[in-house]
Amino acid sequence: MKRIQFYPESQLDRLLQQEAKKYGVSVSALVNAKLCEIYGITKKDRIPLPQLTATVISEVETFINNPANKDEKFDLLRASATYKNIEMTGSGKPRTDRASIGKSFKKKVDNGDYPNVSIAYKDKANDRKKLSSNNAMMYEII
Repeated sequence: MKRIQFYPESQLDRLLQQEAKKYGVSVSALVNAKLCEIYGITKKDRIPLPQLTATVISEVETFINNPANKDEKFDLLRASATYKNIEMTGSGKPRTDRASIGKSFKKKVDNGDYPNVSIAYKDKANDRKKLSSNNAMMYEII
């Protein structure tokens, strides 16, 4: 993906920041999705990243707020059916949607948005985080 420098007016910058925060994505991902939509290059069967992120985060919130899951360790693959169904490749190239959504969720955990969720550790004293069998970050509901 090519990098382009963009200098929005302050009011536009504020609006982009607000909408990106609402969807839990970076401003860059939001602008990319909006431009693809404007130019009609978004595939009809593909959900734009901001909406996809919001859907996954909503499903994960449902999972972590379910009392039956207290003390469970989980990754996003387990907590969200939508996340599980995201294709790993598109047009013969790797897709980064899962990584982007994972980064957004970790940021929310780090910011304290979910006080009952923490990163799971294999060895906390040595800062060795627990990873799933597919090398995804593991979390625990406390």
